[in-house]
Amino acid sequence: MNIGVKFRIYPSKEIQSTLSQWIGCQRFIYNAKVSEDRYFRKFWKKSLSQVGEHIPCDQQYSQFRGEATEWLKEVPSQILRNGSYRWMSTYQRFFKKLGGRPTIKKKFGRQSVMITKELFAFEVVDDNSAMLHLGTKNNTI
Repeated sequence: MNIGVKFRIYPSKEIQSTLSQWIGCQRFIYNAKVSEDRYFRKFWKKSLSQVGEHIPCDQQYSQFRGEATEWLKEVPSQILRNGSYRWMSTYQRFFKKLGGRPTIKKKFGRQSVMITKELFAFEVVDDNSAMLHLGTKNNTI
């Protein structure tokens, strides 16, 4: 059973900058969720535990979009959602004792972006090649 496929593309400079922007935005959402979780865990120790409240553990990311982060509107919402999904997946692995808590991702090193099926399509050019279309109607590469 195939769950996913990895492949390497050789994009132009323009497409490279767009993919870098997508990678950065996805990393920003992931890191923001990590920081939010750290904040809530520290706050929970001081006051929420006495009231009986629990730390929120969800995939919401809309609280990070605002006037200070206008640049998040330039990428498809699926990219932002996938950053939140990656954080949640890491947290679920932590709950199952398969790994540690999610940590801040650095800008350097191997970078990747999770692109789900609503963000790409293949168009067959001839028998031996195909064209890859990335993005949505509003944010096309």
